[in-house]
Amino acid sequence: MAPFKAHDFSIRSLATIPEAIRPELWIAHHTEVAGEKARLIALAQKSGVKLQLMECMSTPELRKLYNSVSATLFPSFFEPFGLVPLESMACETPVIGIAEGGIRETIINGVTGVLTTRDEEDFGLAISTLLNNPQELKAMGTRCSEYIIKNWDWDILIEEFEKLMIRATQRNSINRSKTPGIKL
Repeated sequence: MAPFKAHDFSIRSLATIPEAIRPELWIAHHTEVAGEKARLIALAQKSGVKLQLMECMSTPELRKLYNSVSATLFPSFFEPFGLVPLESMACETPVIGIAEGGIRETIINGVTGVLTTRDEEDFGLAISTLLNNPQELKAMGTRCSEYIIKNWDWDILIEEFEKLMIRATQRNSINRSKTPGIKL
């Protein structure tokens, strides 16, 4: 639990949703920056957002959590590549995130999740719109799983990595053969 995860942004975004339909926020975490937990609890209470904090979850517990929620919120700052969206989608749980950083490589807007600007009203609207459309939420969850299987399977990733390495080494050897050498 750290400020760059932007949990406070999630809380403020949820506070923009009318209380009658406002979902509860669950945050799973392994570590905490000093004082962050207390700060988030105070903000949630002040904002009227119900907050559950879950610490040090095992992989099976985390999988169960992903499977029990409607959507995963991912508003983090400075995440070059987050595993959370991939884990969530593997459990057929759509992701709502900010169109910044690595999440743009993993979420297909409107297909496997929703990407918004870093605006609490926009983010809150994306949450309430998706949660109030159970058919789209379910369809998006199915597409998440299909997308993960098709694009993020280890065998596929290794094969793509090997292709990139072959191209890079071939390009390197071609460039070296064209490099003028020193003749003695």
